[in-house]
Amino acid sequence: MNNSSDPCATMSKEELLDALGETSERTFDNKRATLERDHGFPTKLPGLKRWSRSAVNRWIDTNGETYMPDPTATDGVGNATVALERRYG
Repeated sequence: MNNSSDPCATMSKEELLDALGETSERTFDNKRATLERDHGFPTKLPGLKRWSRSAVNRWIDTNGETYMPDPTATDGVGNATVALERRYG
């Protein structure tokens, strides 16, 4: 099943504004790029004018930290990745 077509799995802009406690669509539109770039806010789903409900709820529940890259995180290989990047660029 493709969750992107399930209306319960996605949020419209109106639902999103309500979840964020924002009343102005214009204010959200003006802040959206900064929220996505600097605060890890989930982007719209490709091909839809909707957002992932679970991604937005997770972002709200974690005070915007869900999608922020962790500079100390490893990819399961431990510090080997960091060492290789330093060595080989």
